[in-house]
Amino acid sequence: MTAPILFEHPNRFNAATDARGIAWLAETELERLGFLMRSVDPRKPWGAEIKLRGSPERAMKFLLYFFGDIDIARELTDPVTPKILLIKQAERLSWHVHERKHAHLRVLHGHVGVSLSDTDAETVPNVHLPGAYVSVPPQKRHRLFSLSGWAVVAEIGRDIVPGQPSDDEDTRRIRDDYGR
Repeated sequence: MTAPILFEHPNRFNAATDARGIAWLAETELERLGFLMRSVDPRKPWGAEIKLRGSPERAMKFLLYFFGDIDIARELTDPVTPKILLIKQAERLSWHVHERKHAHLRVLHGHVGVSLSDTDAETVPNVHLPGAYVSVPPQKRHRLFSLSGWAVVAEIGRDIVPGQPSDDEDTRRIRDDYGR
């Protein structure tokens, strides 16, 4: 499976070294594709996060562009905010769980390690290459990290509890390298 194209000039992306530069390149490419940003945060300790504006129409456009070859569109009739995660080499997100969100991930660039577990015990990660799809059901503990240079991951999710949208409060960190 080939990854959807995000970076028109991947060599420029590979040459960038700081989170601000990577976030700017990703934001520029997303705008070129017609996506609108809600927020860009290049201060994440593991890299940067771009949240896109999440109207149902925009979320569906994101879903079709980055996940169009996977039959999840029916499940995601009301998707939550689409995101792009930009992960620095050798950095990792917290070992965490979402109680009310089913997350769908697509590796766009780099090699990404993903650990998944039903318990708080962290597991040996699986390695995912560009194009790989990972489903993270609610209450599944998980962690992502970059294995080679910058890694780029598209994320979209679905709230599973009607009337209780998933938000930052839905994230429970179990372990975190950055003391959060």
